[in-house]
Amino acid sequence: MSAVGAVPSLAALLAWPTEHLTEAAEYWEAIGGRCYEVANQIWRDSVSVDWQGEAADALRSATHADMMTTSAVADQLHEAAQVARSGASDLYAVRSRVRHAVEDADTARFDVSQDLSVTDRSSGGPPAQRAARQAQAQAFAGDIRQRAAQLVGLDQQVAAKIITAMAGIRTTFPPNPTPDTPPKDNRVHAVDHHWKQDPTPPPGPGAGGVTDSVSELGLPNYNPESLSDEEARRVYAEGKLRIIQRDEELARRGVSLEERAKVASANRNALRSWIRDIMSNRQGAEYLYQNEPNMTWDQVVAKYQAQGAVTTCTARSLRSRWAAVQP
Repeated sequence: MSAVGAVPSLAALLAWPTEHLTEAAEYWEAIGGRCYEVANQIWRDSVSVDWQGEAADALRSATHADMMTTSAVADQLHEAAQVARSGASDLYAVRSRVRHAVEDADTARFDVSQDLSVTDRSSGGPPAQRAARQAQAQAFAGDIRQRAAQLVGLDQQVAAKIITAMAGIRTTFPPNPTPDTPPKDNRVHAVDHHWKQDPTPPPGPGAGGVTDSVSELGLPNYNPESLSDEEARRVYAEGKLRIIQRDEELARRGVSLEERAKVASANRNALRSWIRDIMSNRQGAEYLYQNEPNMTWDQVVAKYQAQGAVTTCTARSLRSRWAAVQP
C-alpha cells in the first residue's frame, strides 16, 4: 500500500463544489443590471422634474454621477461574473481529472481510500508480479495526489482572482452619505428662488420594529434569532432586491417619485428591523440597534435636504446595497 500526505479526502475531492461560482455569477450580473436601472431611472426622474435653480442643477449632477459610478460597478460585477464562470469551468475540468485517475485505478483492480492511499485488490502471485503491482499502486497514488493538489491550488487561484475582480466595490458608495450643510429643522427649503417644499411632508413609518412592509416584500418566514450572520446577510441582500423590484413596479404604475421614496424608506426600515430580530448573533443585533437606528421619513427628508430629499432617499438605498454584494 502506498501512503500520501495530508490532503482533502477522496469524497471531498470528487464532490468539489463549483455550483456556488455559477450562482454567484448570475447573482452579480442580476444585481449589477438592476442597480444600474434604478440609478438610471433616478437620474431621468431628476431631469424630468419641473424644478430649476442651483439646487436642481446640483441634484441632477449628483444623480448623473451616481448613474455613471453605478454603471462602472455593474461592469465590474459583470467581469467578476466572467471570472467566476471561467473558474467554475476550470475547477470542473480538474475535478474530472481526479475522478478519471480514480476510475483508472479501479479498472486496474486497485482500491483508492479516503486518504488517497492505493491498495492492490489482488493477492498472491510471484514476487516479481507483486513488486510490479506495488510500483503500479505507487504510480496511481502519486498521480491522484498530484491531481488533487492541482485542484486545491486552482481553487485558491480562482478565489484570489475573484477577490481582485471585486476589489473596491464595497467602498464605491459611502454607506451613510451626509449633506455638506446639516439641517437645522425637519423641513425642506429650496436654496434658490424657484421651488420650495413647505410645510413638512407627511411623516412616514416610524423607526421602530417590524411592520407589514416586510410581508409586502414576499420573503420567507424565519423564526426569531434563528439565522447566522451569513444567512442574515443573504436574506438582507434579497430583501434589498425586492425593494428595487417593488420600486420598479410602482414606477411603471406612474406612482410619483416622492411616494415611491416613502415606500422604499418604510420597506427598508422594516427589513432592517426584521433582520435584526431573526439574527442569532444577539450581540451584533443589539450593536446595530444602538449604532444604526432606523430613520423616520421626516428625518430622512431633513438629512438630505441639501441634495434633494426625495431623490436622494431612493439613491441612498442604492448606495447601501454594495456591502451585500461583496463576498
